[in-house]
Amino acid sequence: MQTCQNCNISLLSIVPPPDVSPIAGTLLATNLPLEPHEEAIAQQVVAASATRVSHLDEQIDQLDAKVKQLNGMLANLKSRRAEYEDHARLHRNLAVRRLPPDILLEIFRAIICGHPDDIWTVVEVCRLWREVALATPTLWSTFPFKRATETTIVSRLSRSLKYSQSLPFQLTISFDALSYPICPLQVLVSPHARRISHLTVLYPQQLQSTFFFPSTTGQLKWESLSSLNIYHLNACSLQTPPTTAFQHSPLLQDVQVTSVEGTALSFMNELRLPWGQLRKFSAFRITLDCALSILQAATRLEESSIKLAPRRSLVSVFSFSRFRHPLLSRLHISTIDKLMAESFIHAMTLPSLRQLSMDSYNLDLAVISDLVERSSCSLNFLNLPRYYSSIVHPAAGVHRLLSLVPDLSDLCLPLSIEFIQTTLKLVPSLAPRVRHLCLEGTFCKIAIREAASALRDERLACLETFTLHFSRTTQDDPPLTVPHLHRGLHSEFLRQWCSQLQHLVDSLSIVDASCLDNDLDRMLSAIEPHANIPAGYLCEKEGEAVISSLETISTQLPDDLLQHRERISAILLKWSASISIYLNDVGWMRPPSGNSVLVHGHRQGFLHVGTWPRNEDQFASFALQNGYVTV
Repeated sequence: MQTCQNCNISLLSIVPPPDVSPIAGTLLATNLPLEPHEEAIAQQVVAASATRVSHLDEQIDQLDAKVKQLNGMLANLKSRRAEYEDHARLHRNLAVRRLPPDILLEIFRAIICGHPDDIWTVVEVCRLWREVALATPTLWSTFPFKRATETTIVSRLSRSLKYSQSLPFQLTISFDALSYPICPLQVLVSPHARRISHLTVLYPQQLQSTFFFPSTTGQLKWESLSSLNIYHLNACSLQTPPTTAFQHSPLLQDVQVTSVEGTALSFMNELRLPWGQLRKFSAFRITLDCALSILQAATRLEESSIKLAPRRSLVSVFSFSRFRHPLLSRLHISTIDKLMAESFIHAMTLPSLRQLSMDSYNLDLAVISDLVERSSCSLNFLNLPRYYSSIVHPAAGVHRLLSLVPDLSDLCLPLSIEFIQTTLKLVPSLAPRVRHLCLEGTFCKIAIREAASALRDERLACLETFTLHFSRTTQDDPPLTVPHLHRGLHSEFLRQWCSQLQHLVDSLSIVDASCLDNDLDRMLSAIEPHANIPAGYLCEKEGEAVISSLETISTQLPDDLLQHRERISAILLKWSASISIYLNDVGWMRPPSGNSVLVHGHRQGFLHVGTWPRNEDQFASFALQNGYVTV
């Protein structure tokens, strides 16, 4: 055995192969007896070979010992390598404990989004989080009064005002069934009142203080207040003075008022505000005469949402003189009283009106047509009452209204069989710019089926979005079935395939080829007979998961399973062709939960529909935006 001069590793001197026997040609191939000299040659060969075998046995033993030694060394090296990897991982994770402040701030903003009170939980996590949070004034510029002890509220408000420094402050105060320490609150807020930009007050009349009511000295100055929400405002009595604290707020432009259930804001002097400078006003439970008086006084108003309180007597509601509002462009009206809604509309002329939303049953559409005609306004958004009657709303009346709004792009009409049969197909010709149409009402199986069938008409091809929004009157209503919408046998297949294929994907790296061959063959044999599955199902969540799993399996299959890869490619190619046709056509979609919204439109790519409540934005488009429709 020799040793390498460069690396000092022992080298084996390999024994050469046996020499050619001198008697191989004459004796080894025959059965002839040996001559004496031939026998001597044979014995020499046997002896020499035995010596060589003995020498080779020694080398094999030595090499076997070396192999065992190397295997042990290799195992030790692998074990040590794993130790170093784990050691590095543990120390690498230490860096995560101290995220950069900018990343921490993004986390904090996400935590307190919609729940500003959670900032108090953030500062209790660790010292670093507390330091970063306390050094960021924007995190403390919104303060909600939640139910807590008086001491806690005063303490937290004091710290929020301090940590927010000089930033504009958003303050929420609730006096609901709690006895707050009034003087400490006034002392805390008074020095900072000039930077409060948004104020929300709940149950203000339970607090007789200079926060909201007249005072000779010490009244707060709301000089920076731009937005004011007052919830559950009690109607004033002779013993209760009006709310006057905000009538000299020079920047106030947005006001929302909600009266206590069973009462209504009935006089402007109950809540004295700088009406002439407001741009947005919302009132919930307000009397008709009070609402009209406010609109006349708020001459700069651009948006208003009004929920009229029911009449307490059968007095005439058409006795109001008509007035002209020059700037109002967005108006939402809600009431259960048909006559009040009609009187409200009848009293106004709105030349700047662009968006009109109604939430009133059985309203005469002629009243809305008269408003549009006398105002000469150009509507681009119209949300009409939900209840539809062919008697109250004859087709001629609907046609007249639509002919007066040529610039309309978003339209919501009542869901009814009469409208669908008489007007739906005529909408593009009556209002040529309509692109987003919504039909809303109670569940009517025939009407919904008629609407689905009407979409095959080429005159409705211009619609980008068509939504059916309905509520079921009873739980016994039969399930609705429309093209590409029903969930039947195909959906069950997809769910089963999705589960089994995902199991195959997870086990690709650990199973042997024979097991994978059998499992995959079984799965493909189940899929191939159903390769003509409708593309609508493939565009649902389960279908997307099946396609994704097949693509993953195809890219990771070993070369000896090439035939399976070809089978998968054939299935995906067939599905891709049908999906391409489906996506360029019109099809139905719906949100994953519930069955009260059906949406159809021209689509590119897979899309699952979600819903936003319309009461958060009464003027939101009926278009499908970022996978959501507002209903």
